[in-house]
Amino acid sequence: MLRHSPAAARALAFLKRPYNDIDIFVEDTGNHNMWLAIVRKIIPPRIRLTSVNLLGGKQSVIAACKLDQVIDGRRKLYIIDGDFDIILRRKKPRLKHLYRIRAYCIENLLINEAAAINVGLIFRPTWDEQRVRAELQFETTVGLAYKRLAPLFQIYAVAYSVDPSIRTIGNPVTSLYLSVNEGIEICPKKVAIVARQVARRVRAVVGYQGWFRQIEEVRQSAAGMPYQCWISGKNYIFPLFKLILKKRVAAVCDSEQLKVLLANSWTDFNEPRLAHRLRMIC
Repeated sequence: MLRHSPAAARALAFLKRPYNDIDIFVEDTGNHNMWLAIVRKIIPPRIRLTSVNLLGGKQSVIAACKLDQVIDGRRKLYIIDGDFDIILRRKKPRLKHLYRIRAYCIENLLINEAAAINVGLIFRPTWDEQRVRAELQFETTVGLAYKRLAPLFQIYAVAYSVDPSIRTIGNPVTSLYLSVNEGIEICPKKVAIVARQVARRVRAVVGYQGWFRQIEEVRQSAAGMPYQCWISGKNYIFPLFKLILKKRVAAVCDSEQLKVLLANSWTDFNEPRLAHRLRMIC
């Protein structure tokens, strides 16, 4: 699926009006069917939607939205990820039609136990739901991954805030893996090593006093906030989740195919405010 420039976004949506009652623009580079499945699960059946518009990165979506602020009677929504802006308490741009999901990225919302069980039932057609749930141990495996990554991502958030050139989510999650009898886990010792390396680079920029102040602010912000709001699902949780599905329920497919399968299990519970916003404009 081709990405389209911000300037071309409105023209592209105009061409699709004969078969779209609503215009959806998303921060994505290639999984059209995932987004189509998600939005169709939310909007009323009477609303026609056969295509969404992939605009690439967040800044491209925001730029396109800025060019589409005139009220023209068309129902539309521009959707961006939360990224580190949520834990850093940064407000989203004040633009009509712009929505920021309540998660680091859409992959965080796709990864949930109900969707995982449905995938398991597809790849293990002779198993019942109870057995799939027991094999996956979702809360233990995925929950443990989030918990072990939390200290690292708090440091990543500070690094992103003070100097975005410091490598954070670009560090591969595979370097943090630990082989265990049940498959793969996040290794706390490896996480600690990367955390110290990134923290050292941050202190080189802001000094010890600045470091302690900012890491404490991030920790306070994270307290009580769901992990999915500030830990990258796409780069860290999803690759591990995919390995768990392969190991425990023989789910063999590529990452983009898996996202579509998970999207087909989307419910309002995943992101109630997105559901409310879409239905309000329908």
